[in-house]
Amino acid sequence: MEARFGKSRIEKINFSSGISGTKKMLKDDGLSILKQGYRFPNPATILDQTKSQLTRELIEQLKHQEMKLTQSGRESFDHPTGRHNDLSTAWELSIHGCIQLGLKVDLPGNHSVGQIQEEPVINYGMN
Repeated sequence: MEARFGKSRIEKINFSSGISGTKKMLKDDGLSILKQGYRFPNPATILDQTKSQLTRELIEQLKHQEMKLTQSGRESFDHPTGRHNDLSTAWELSIHGCIQLGLKVDLPGNHSVGQIQEEPVINYGMN
């Protein structure tokens, strides 16, 4: 991927746990956009059945994520038996990518890409 997109545009993601772990960072990124007012579209109003089902499943996965503390005091992220979390992880990775690229989002729907910044900044038009 580095050869195709350039080393400066690729970020290595290690799915480690713990307070400084990538999983916690991704969960925090997703939570931050929700706290700033992002709302998923109502799956019942999405005409494309595939998109509707994916949106419904993403919402369910986010609702059922689990964080547990290990004996050593580190966070461990899991999902209930019989469920998956791949859509929620993909959504969190996309949010993280937007933050890293300095994507500016004016909620609820206007999106514009800003300049890549040394210190990632995201502006959701909440000011």
